[in-house]
Amino acid sequence: MPKACFARLWRLLSVPGPQLWRQYRAAVEGPERQREALELLASVVWHLELASSLASWPTQKMEQFYSQLLCDQTDALTPWKIWVEHYNRVKVTRSQAQILIDFSLRERADVAVYAVQNTLIADAAMRLDSAREVLRPISNKNSLVLMKRSDLERGLQSPPVPRIVKATAIVVAFRDSYLHAEIATRNAPLADFRQKLGALYNLFDVGMACLRVWTELYKLCMRSIRASQT
Repeated sequence: MPKACFARLWRLLSVPGPQLWRQYRAAVEGPERQREALELLASVVWHLELASSLASWPTQKMEQFYSQLLCDQTDALTPWKIWVEHYNRVKVTRSQAQILIDFSLRERADVAVYAVQNTLIADAAMRLDSAREVLRPISNKNSLVLMKRSDLERGLQSPPVPRIVKATAIVVAFRDSYLHAEIATRNAPLADFRQKLGALYNLFDVGMACLRVWTELYKLCMRSIRASQT
């Protein structure tokens, strides 16, 4: 992803006034949750930008990547196994306005990069799903991106599936693949979608889905902010 894309997202986040960001107490309900949503959206941009800075988002299907890895090294169950085997240590250098984190690997940095990118994008997906939960009760507009899990599952069964519904499903399914929420609903359409995620999509697809969902959530958050100020 070009750096200009993330620079634009940071500029969008600078639009809300400082008084909104000073609402530091998380509210159970009401407009104060707008600050909570903004902080979640900001953390999503940070995670995605960092994942993009490591390397271009992989376009190889996730299942294909893992299959090839197992062919090359039969005992490599996940990229994290190679990370564990070849990891040396972490060095952190901190100054007044800078933090430098140095991961030193003896070999196979390419696989380690994939593992870190995977984790960063998954963290972004988790925060996006949390932002959906925060914005749902305070949004003044019904939006496909805010659909509850049951509605999202019905949406996947009603082709043609709108682009934002598919993007939201990718984000939620990728989040589920880390938190294993699909276990409770393993026969549901969303759980089935998650099972096929690795064969159908790559980390680039997931990252782009995160950006599409982020954009819609940002619009809803700003609309809620403007409505509360009138």
